[in-house]
Amino acid sequence: LSERFWEGLALLANIALFAMLGRSANLGALVAAWPATGWAILAVIVGRIATVYGLAPACRVFGSPLPLRWQHVIAVGGMRGALSAALALGLPLDAPQRELLTTLVFAVVIFTLVVQGICVQWVLPRPVGTINATVASRARLV
Repeated sequence: LSERFWEGLALLANIALFAMLGRSANLGALVAAWPATGWAILAVIVGRIATVYGLAPACRVFGSPLPLRWQHVIAVGGMRGALSAALALGLPLDAPQRELLTTLVFAVVIFTLVVQGICVQWVLPRPVGTINATVASRARLV
């Protein structure tokens, strides 16, 4: 089967997974758990930063240095939610604090997809042609 088929199947699986997560998340619980949500988001951000910048020197040691600009892109753009969503949804229904964990995962995933998705444009390098085209189009408008 072609790679496009598998990419399409993965996309459908992600859509189904996030729909199930959104359906299981309780908006009232999300609002009530705002302090825990803030700590969870902060922990994910700090963990990602510590991992990316902490392991980058190891890449250099093993002969594949990771440029600082790439480290920034990985730290900001490392948006993953499918695995954590699947793990949260896979908890037994009678697991202690299941609703809180599902709510926290939902909040962290939404934060990383929306906020970090918007912020990644600031750390991505722009091709020179794109910058010149943007400047030229703005110049024509003035």
